[in-house]
Amino acid sequence: MTLLWTGLVRDHAFKLTLKPGTQLVAPGFPATETPSSLGLTEASGFVSGNSATTSDRFRLWIGDSQPGSSGYYSFFFMQTTGASSWINQADASLQDLSTTPLFAPTRGLFIQRLPNSPAISPTRDVPVCLE
Repeated sequence: MTLLWTGLVRDHAFKLTLKPGTQLVAPGFPATETPSSLGLTEASGFVSGNSATTSDRFRLWIGDSQPGSSGYYSFFFMQTTGASSWINQADASLQDLSTTPLFAPTRGLFIQRLPNSPAISPTRDVPVCLE
């Protein structure tokens, strides 16, 4: 099946306010994104910790990459020496996925902020591929 998409792509940066708790969000641009390119960083106010329960997290629907499957890939923002890293909770090797393209252009993600964390508004610039 072929789909034809029509419309306008924003040509300016935007902010997305994220509050404590779980929120369904979309990247905002029709481009493949990484956690770093979306601004999921300490500089933007995301909280890292030494486990999933003490960190901000995000989840991706498995069915988006494996049709017919259900459930979620779960990631947490792990505190490390030097810089924090986005880690797949199921990966014992603790591979840093901060610069790995995880977000497809037409897919959303659930961001789970810690309950007592302040609201943040990361700014997302126009991706270089769309300039």
